[in-house]
Amino acid sequence: MLKDMLSRQLVDDILSFKFLINLMIILVAILAFCFVFISGHKNDQEIYRNKTAENDAKLEQFSRDPRDNNNYANLQLVMKPKAESFISSGYEDRMPKGFHFQMVPFELKVISQKEEISGPSGYEVLSKREYVDIPHLFAIDLTFIVQFLFSFFAIILGFNAATGEKEQGTLKLTLSNPVKRSDFVIVKYLSVLITIGIPMFLGLVIGMIVLGLSPYMALSLSTFSKLIQFSAFSVLYLSFFVLLGLFCSVFSQDSRKSLVMGLLFWAFLVVVLPKSGGLLLSLKRFDVPTPEQIEIQAKNASQDVMKKYRDEFLSAGNDEERARAVMLKGFEEAFKANQDIYDHYLQRKIAVVREIRQIYYFSPASLFEYGSSSIVGTGILRFQEYWLQARQFGVRFVDYVKGLSGEKAGTSAFYLDVASISPNPIEFNSIPRFEEREISGGDRITDALPYVALLGFLNLFLFIIVLYRFQTYDVR
Repeated sequence: MLKDMLSRQLVDDILSFKFLINLMIILVAILAFCFVFISGHKNDQEIYRNKTAENDAKLEQFSRDPRDNNNYANLQLVMKPKAESFISSGYEDRMPKGFHFQMVPFELKVISQKEEISGPSGYEVLSKREYVDIPHLFAIDLTFIVQFLFSFFAIILGFNAATGEKEQGTLKLTLSNPVKRSDFVIVKYLSVLITIGIPMFLGLVIGMIVLGLSPYMALSLSTFSKLIQFSAFSVLYLSFFVLLGLFCSVFSQDSRKSLVMGLLFWAFLVVVLPKSGGLLLSLKRFDVPTPEQIEIQAKNASQDVMKKYRDEFLSAGNDEERARAVMLKGFEEAFKANQDIYDHYLQRKIAVVREIRQIYYFSPASLFEYGSSSIVGTGILRFQEYWLQARQFGVRFVDYVKGLSGEKAGTSAFYLDVASISPNPIEFNSIPRFEEREISGGDRITDALPYVALLGFLNLFLFIIVLYRFQTYDVR
């Protein structure tokens, strides 16, 4: 009985005018998005290649003259464009493009609009984005299309599940047969979910074909794996809005009221609520120092350390060996104090984003957005991992140079006496280079798990309410 009811309902839904309109809009939207993404990805790859070539040129000069500090002091560790960003960009366009690594003195800072990179030929602004922020604009990716278009169509397909049949007189007739009310709800739920899943599947297949045919896209098995995980998560997200449509239907006696109620819920949960997070950044408990304040704090921290060692340096008198040891120790601690201020700044900025995210854990659209970026490995998760990898590279690079100077590798990376470096040329290929490592699948799933679990709970909670309400629904 249940199988027959589902088959008939699916045929009715798929042959409906609403389904055909939804299918055309979704396919056009996905195709348009693919072409826009390919164009942007091509430009990002060109920028990345240029910045990588500039780093290689500096390192090549360094290999010929290791003491020439001007050629290796400023490396630009720029984030590599990822093909997976077409699934979920994680608003990376609003984050720094990478880090500025300076070896002498040691410094690792985000590349931002207010921080210009000093080089032999002058100044160059690498990025116009200061740092991670709560987005107030919409990212154009598959997550956006599912988050907005598909959820909207889920409401449109499900808002009259009960009211429509009641108005046609078929609901009373159906329930006069030996059909459980719970079976009716399950059939309606599955039918709408499958109906909305068909254009999603077709759109993803067509989109992957278009992207795969582009010479600028490098799709790997990892990309397909992430797409499959994203698709499963999308079904869970759309399930909520299918249930929301059913919820509006079983709590209304009129299809028009049900539609209005559904659209209001959709607008609040998808448009208003998730995009209001930026307003919370102005609250005092989320207050974070400005970049200018951080610069002052870092400078003061270095000066305070140097003052501490100044008296000890002066007391060394003519003891050159002791004076040099005190000077080197002072520089090392001063540069470490300077870097600690920048690190704390980044940690606080990331903590702000995480804290504000927690406020929106009851928003299905927000959970879907956060979970999608975690599944793909973009956004705040990627930035945190990239920062860790950049710091590890900085220490490894300084240890390498210390090895050239005869100093013990593994000591603090925060100061290097350039005068101690051997002037002899070195092998270019032996110089460490920064290359971003892929975030492991386990780390991505672990980061996404809270969002998946909470979205699953919201589905279960809403499903129980719909079932309970329909038991007493007036079919007359």
